[in-house]
Amino acid sequence: MSDNQVGLDDQADSAGPATENDKVQVEQVNPDLVARDDERSAYGVSYEAVNVMLLNEFLKEHRKVEEQGHKEQQLEATIAQQQKHFDSTTEQQQKEMKALAASLNEQVSQIEKVSDQLDVRWRT
Repeated sequence: MSDNQVGLDDQADSAGPATENDKVQVEQVNPDLVARDDERSAYGVSYEAVNVMLLNEFLKEHRKVEEQGHKEQQLEATIAQQQKHFDSTTEQQQKEMKALAASLNEQVSQIEKVSDQLDVRWRT
């Protein structure tokens, strides 16, 4: 049991009356919540223990929600970092593509000049 949980055994032995159906349902969920007499016959439900159990379950779920919130923050930070890296990489690739296109255009221009010079030589 964690420090935040309240123990079921800490409750006073105060059981309230319950219908047979209630006793059966509670016993199916947690037999410790059913009050028993000396002959081990169910005579009621320990409603204080039910409250304690519900509080403990709430605290467990609350911790899970807090952990999920922390994980969500970590994932969001990771996504932001990856997006920044992606944007930077994309920008660098665009610059490199522009440089390659300029280089290719320059080479095409030079090829056209050489081709024109060869045409002039063949004609003369």
